[in-house]
Amino acid sequence: SNQKSTARKNIQMGLSVVQQSSSECVVRINGITSGLLSLDLTAVFMNSTNNQLDALMLPKCENIEHLKQLDFAVGFHRGDPHCKPLPLHVIVESPSSLKSLHDICQCGVNGLRHLKLETVIFGSDDFLATIGGQRTESSSELIYARQYFVTTVK
Repeated sequence: SNQKSTARKNIQMGLSVVQQSSSECVVRINGITSGLLSLDLTAVFMNSTNNQLDALMLPKCENIEHLKQLDFAVGFHRGDPHCKPLPLHVIVESPSSLKSLHDICQCGVNGLRHLKLETVIFGSDDFLATIGGQRTESSSELIYARQYFVTTVK
């Protein structure tokens, strides 16, 4: 928790450094259920430095309600309803998020006002931890989940 606080303080410095370079800047916020969303977005969008922000990354995206909650919060924190939608990268990391994947993709592309889904990432290690699985050298325990992910996202 102390590291999260430090990370929030460092966001402004990081965004100003990115402004002076040609690097892409993606800020990973905490998941919706962490209770830290407002603190994270306040740190990201304070002092109008969000011009340097290229995208947000949302871990542990479980369903479209998570996307809608983030979209509303981003709109509130950005303050300008006419801003171009901000690209969004989401990470799906659980069986329930895989079950909701089609809806997450549809909502992320067509159902948000302040964000636009750009990338979906499969968090295989967290997925395995959620189901109590163990990683093997062949990763055969992930074949179905990976195939389902690729088929759905495609």
